Amino acid sequence: MGNLETILRRLYEYMGFSKDLDFCEKYDIKPNTLSTWKKRNKIPYELLENISQNENLSMDWLLSGEGHPEKKTALNMPFKAVVTPFKAVMGKKSMSELEQRLISEVVANSYIVTKLSLEASAGDGIENFQVEESEVFLDKALFRHSVNQNNLRMIPVKGDSMEPNILDESHIIIDVSQKENIDGIYAINLGGNIMVKRLQFNLDGNIEIISDNTKYQTKTYNPKESQIHFEILGKKILSIQ
Repeated sequence: MGNLETILRRLYEYMGFSKDLDFCEKYDIKPNTLSTWKKRNKIPYELLENISQNENLSMDWLLSGEGHPEKKTALNMPFKAVVTPFKAVMGKKSMSELEQRLISEVVANSYIVTKLSLEASAGDGIENFQVEESEVFLDKALFRHSVNQNNLRMIPVKGDSMEPNILDESHIIIDVSQKENIDGIYAINLGGNIMVKRLQFNLDGNIEIISDNTKYQTKTYNPKESQIHFEILGKKILSIQ
């Protein structure tokens, strides 16, 4: 990672921030925390990832200043055209040559992602009894690395417990193949309730279930003693606000 002051100056100029306080208020960061980051010349990479996703900024540009600030999307389409229902596109029977070419380009530059009708709570939990599936196109440019689209699931999020990183009424993309005990944000099933939470795996085997919004208390899950069902559904790799 480059010089933190340079990265912040680049971001401030783009976002129109005139001082550190603007940045702190926007992303709910304590000023003394930012001061510590500056002294160490180190900022949480996940925070920069979230800023990149939320503000549609190129990570390469944010870190190095190279390239264009904004991410490129397939065919420079509006985002609604990039997140396109799969059946709506492929089900068209009569298409012009231009439409066929455009659709071919969208398909080539997109992952086909399974979207689940269930909702992941960023709060106290949402019970789900029936899940419907559909498929959408998601622009590959939204992802930092190439992924296996068969492992991707798109889930809507309700609640504010993960703000400012994951907003109410947004969506997350999870990778259902990533369930190893590595700290991060996951979709989980806790006692039949689907939640999106930050998990911290302790050496004693306990799991801290953390909300980024500080008004929610951290919960500790003891897999040896608790009778409540706990299951990791997948790790969050992308949020779509």
